[in-house]
Amino acid sequence: MARQAEKQLAKNNATKIAGMRKIAACINLAFILIRLVWQYGSTNKKTFALYFLTNIVAIGVQLQLERIGKPCFAPDGTLLSPGDDLSQAGVTEYLFDFIYLTWIVFALVAAVTDYAWTLYLLIPCYAVVKIWPYIRSVVSARTSANADGRMSSSATDPAASGQDTLSKRQQKLKTRQEKYSQIRAR
Repeated sequence: MARQAEKQLAKNNATKIAGMRKIAACINLAFILIRLVWQYGSTNKKTFALYFLTNIVAIGVQLQLERIGKPCFAPDGTLLSPGDDLSQAGVTEYLFDFIYLTWIVFALVAAVTDYAWTLYLLIPCYAVVKIWPYIRSVVSARTSANADGRMSSSATDPAASGQDTLSKRQQKLKTRQEKYSQIRAR
């Protein structure tokens, strides 16, 4: 039962990687067959250039995810490292979203229209949506500072104006920490 969670994580990562490979192979095979066999007359160089360019990027992202999530085994078969969790939020999730968007674009371009390439504009739009609150706060801070004129040193430095920068809870934690650091020093 030791390291059962790590074994389960390694199994989940291996399953996710294998599924990702199968889906990517099916989508790419379908794209090539549909565009080369069924709709060859409507296929132009731009379509294949965009396909190869985006596919190279998607394959690079997929290989990075595989490298991140690949479990590492010892020569005797014991699990050394389960790899990083491919279900975690953050950059890993965004990389999967990029791969999923690429598959959707390939399917739509193959079956419906070449205008589906414009769906890649969702990526920078999503980035703007995610960082907009930070941009807005910086702009509003600068605007309020400019509206007030030059800020005095007492307005920018709470210690100079006599304001306490710590809440009561933070003060308690600080005194407790100082007390215990004195005890440890003895």
